[in-house]
Order: sequence, then structure tokens, then C-alpha cells
Amino acid sequence: MLKNYLLITLRSMKKNRTFIFINVFGMGIAVACTIVGYLAYQYDATFDAVHDNRQDIYRVSAVRSFENNLSHYGYVPLPMGNVVANSMGDVELSSRFSQSHSNFKRATDLFPSSLSYVDPEFFQMFTFDFIAGDPASVTDNTSVVISESMAIKLFGTASDIIEQTITQVYGDQLKEIKISGVFRDPPRNSSFFNPDGSAFMNFENYGDEFGDVREDDWTQETTLFVSIGNATRVGSVHKQLQAYRAANNKVRLDFQIQEFSLIQFASMAKEDRATDARIRTNPAPPKSAIIGAITMGLPILLIACFNLTNTAIAISARRLKEIGIRKVMGGKRKQLIVQFMGETTSICFLALIVGVMLTDVL
Repeated sequence: MLKNYLLITLRSMKKNRTFIFINVFGMGIAVACTIVGYLAYQYDATFDAVHDNRQDIYRVSAVRSFENNLSHYGYVPLPMGNVVANSMGDVELSSRFSQSHSNFKRATDLFPSSLSYVDPEFFQMFTFDFIAGDPASVTDNTSVVISESMAIKLFGTASDIIEQTITQVYGDQLKEIKISGVFRDPPRNSSFFNPDGSAFMNFENYGDEFGDVREDDWTQETTLFVSIGNATRVGSVHKQLQAYRAANNKVRLDFQIQEFSLIQFASMAKEDRATDARIRTNPAPPKSAIIGAITMGLPILLIACFNLTNTAIAISARRLKEIGIRKVMGGKRKQLIVQFMGETTSICFLALIVGVMLTDVL
């Protein structure tokens, strides 16, 4: 009987191939749009989820008042890094994060370094999957840890490159450094993802590249992350930070800070998106892109379902003779229902396959 159902289904689809084509590809496009909407939502909902301790990490941010408008900045004066690390007991770990303007050179080839200077605690705070080497090696000022894609760009492979040397180039200065670690590229929905690959060095090297910058220079800026294990102490840390507004405002007449705020890393990227903050990490995608993908996908899917229903009814009306003959031959109502539902299910299954294939294109 199953074989008979399949033969009738194939014959019916062949006979009504125009309707079938419209339904399969129409429903397939609708399914693809819906899948894209879901993936967009998932991408946004899991932003920075790769970092295990994201609930305990906060970024110290500055809120500036200018012409009665508040502006949010994802960075603070450079001396705040040492202040927080040395004088705030509630802060368990802290790390500065500043980007380099240098390049990497291997043999005669020059590559953008996508390098950032961080404190050694950076890899204790954030989750990176090392495939070779040790993140603790960042304490060595002559070492650099690089992403897998950066390793492939520099060496053509990500394996067996530990202790290999490259040259860091900034201005007319050359510095020989060694590869001490290789980590997998962070996912795209990460604050630290870089499509060109990434690299990290000890923050003490920041002074080598920017020789005119002093540790106590309040005119220089850096991104600062802190780890506070006890959530009840966040308010205390926030209060302690306000004591340093005067030090900044005395020096920076052009950058008067109204408040130092603590932004939880777990929601940081989304808050940056909402406040249009000046930042040096990746923000979450615009909320309109997420809502737009979902609100467009669902109505298209609904329209495709209505179209499938209408065409299925139209095709059925053209098969009244077949239905009559099958009834005369002893066919039961249940068997006819199974037949037509099976044909519709087959169309939906084909549409799902087309939709999944189109998702890669979209």
C-alpha cells in the first residue's frame, strides 16, 4: 500500500509540476528567511557567550557631559589601570586593553598585526582556546600569542610554530619577538573577534611603541576590564572609582568626566549598541537588523503557507474524478486523507531542503 501511495504522489506531482515548483521554491524561500531570522536572533542572544566568567567581568567606562548631553565612552584614562589594580581590594583581576599601530614582518613580507596590548590577567579573565603554547607566556615582553588565522597568514600553518620568531615593526623601529602561543579564533559574535586574525602582547610593550606615553599620563586612554567575584561589592567599586574623576577633570579640560561606570561584560556589547558608546571592541549587531530579519521572515512564511493551502485545494478540485473512482473501488476516507496529507508533506519536505540550501546563500 505504501508503494501505491508513493506512486500516486509522484504521478500527481509530475502532472502538477508548475504548482509544485511554485510551492517548493516559494516555501523554500520562506523557510530560508525564517532560518536567517532565527540565526540572527541566536547570534545576538549568544554574543560573548564563549567567555565563561562573563558575569563577573566589568568594563570601566566613562560618562562625559557635553552641552547637557551624556556621552558614553568604553575607555578611561591610562593611569586608572594601575589605580584599580593596586588600590581596590574588591577587584580580583584587572587588565588594560589597548590596540597597537604596528605591523608584523616575516622575511620580506609585511602584515597588519591586529595586535593588542593586555595585562597578563587578561587570559585569566577571558576564555580563549589555546591549541599550542601557554597563555601565561604573555608575561614575557619578548613573546606574542596569536590567533590560528594569524598563524596561517604568517607561517602557512598553525602547528609547530612555537618559538618561531617574527619582527614587530612600528615607525622606524624593529623588534624581534617569538611566538609563544596559538589560540583558536574567537567566534564572530565576540567582542574580540577580528576577521584579519589577532595577537596579544604584554601591556609593558605599549611603552616601547608609544615612547612618549607615561604611566601617569591622564591624557592617554585605554580600555579597562575588571573582575569582581562578589556581585555585592560592585557598588562599592563603583563608588571608589568616582574619587578619580577630579584627577581626570583637572588635567583634561577637554574631557570632563561626570561618572565612571561599570558595564557588565555579559551585556556590554548590547549596551554599547543601545547607547552608541565610543568603544574599541566589537559591538553587538544593530537591534533593527535582528528585529527586521524576524519580522520579515515570519510574514513571508505565513504567506507561503496560505499559498500552499490554496494551491493544494485547487489541485484537489482537479482530481475529483480520481477521488470518485477510488471511492467506487472501495477506497476509504481515511486513505484519501493520508494520500493528500502525504503529498503536502512531501512538498513541505522538499521546500525545507531548498530552504536550508538557500540559507547558505542568504
